[in-house]
Amino acid sequence: MIRLSCTKAALLAGTVLFGLAPTAAYAQEAQPEAGDAASEPEIVVSGIRRSLEAAATIKRNEVVISDTISAEDIGKFPDQNLAESLQRVTGVQITRARGEGAKISVRGLSPDFTRTQYNGRTITTPDGSRSFDFTSLSADFVSSIEVYKTPTADMTDGGLSAAVNIKTSRPLDAGKDVYSLTVEGVYESNPEKVTPHIAAFANKLFADGTIGVNFGVNFERRRIQTFNYSAFGMQPVTEHPFIPAVPATPTSPATPAQPATFDYNQDGALAGTYRFNHAAGLGVNDGTTRRLTFVGGIQVEPADNIELHADAIYTRFKANIDQVGTTLRFTNIAGPNAAIRGAVTEPDDELDSDGILTFLDADGVDLRNNGRNVITNDSSFSGAIGGKAMFGRLTASAEFTYSKSRRKVSSLGLEVLGRASASQDLRPDPAGTPLIAFTRGYDPLDPTNFNAIGFNGAYKAPTTDRNWDGRLDLDYDAGDGLI
Repeated sequence: MIRLSCTKAALLAGTVLFGLAPTAAYAQEAQPEAGDAASEPEIVVSGIRRSLEAAATIKRNEVVISDTISAEDIGKFPDQNLAESLQRVTGVQITRARGEGAKISVRGLSPDFTRTQYNGRTITTPDGSRSFDFTSLSADFVSSIEVYKTPTADMTDGGLSAAVNIKTSRPLDAGKDVYSLTVEGVYESNPEKVTPHIAAFANKLFADGTIGVNFGVNFERRRIQTFNYSAFGMQPVTEHPFIPAVPATPTSPATPAQPATFDYNQDGALAGTYRFNHAAGLGVNDGTTRRLTFVGGIQVEPADNIELHADAIYTRFKANIDQVGTTLRFTNIAGPNAAIRGAVTEPDDELDSDGILTFLDADGVDLRNNGRNVITNDSSFSGAIGGKAMFGRLTASAEFTYSKSRRKVSSLGLEVLGRASASQDLRPDPAGTPLIAFTRGYDPLDPTNFNAIGFNGAYKAPTTDRNWDGRLDLDYDAGDGLI
């Protein structure tokens, strides 16, 4: 996948969005004024270097083991979502869905052991599990991501491996009015399509900088096309015997132009020991995904010691994928014309066995086709309202949050069964993908060669996850006393 940026605003969006300077200005040296020989040059670091410095400072000042990715880091790389950014943190691995980062695991533990928060509060996930699905969350409006590998006393428990906090900038943090527009084209190499990515953001200050409001919208569309091959692996023939069996001694030896042939063993007795790949599956996933994200917030400082805030995020994610698969099961050979037409076994010293079956040609092979349309509709909302007040040495802060996610999945599919004349050839590469061929005139596209065996799946199956939180913190500065 290649991302093509269409406007200058797109190049600067990751920077302007979070109130940083353009990435081209790595460092600027201020010249002393004329006649002021005592003044010293001032170094202003901005762009990528500024973000790396900020991340290093946060890590240095933390009393726990943590890592931080700043806005510039995320804006610089063509990440599809936050999981793509988090994989650059030491100890963090990601799992992918349709080529896009979906869930994260830390230090080898399951994603269920990682607690994900949004601005310090719990955020629900559309699939209702303990692990957060990053597919539905855009990275355009994020100022930083904090990964805490060891907890602190003030953190909400629940993350055995780590706690991940996704932070967005509040309106007054920018200190100025900010407007940005990002327009990108994403080229997908498999379907050979260019899909859009558009994001807009505005941050406005009022009343001499004591009131701030921001709002952002993001839209992304992707065209998905992936291909896959699945195998059951090389297993002993005694675990999955052929029906009919393959004798060990061929009736005619193999030649360069013709593989060895075997007679049908009427009693089904196994006369040899070898390993073989008894099933081969080929599939394609083709479809589209769409993601729409809205963010907004308001922040008010009516006095020097009082701060009030409210923010919300809403996302919608839809995936419409057609899944088509074909599987040949060479352990299920049946029907009136079932027969082994050819087979080749070769020694395999590495496996310490008599050999591996590298070629098999048969009539009556189990051929199954499955076509399934999977439509996933996800929606998530998270909102919070809170504030902070300082009275001398006492600081009180409170926040109340609500989060809800919902998923509806439809996955209806039809499966058909046929008895094919087919072969699989592993001789070019026994550890690779076999060469599959249909033999003796069998047509896998002829519908009369199949019988329907199943229609199954879910229709708009719902999953809902809700969470309410309330928090009140009191912090008292005891000074330099005994405590």
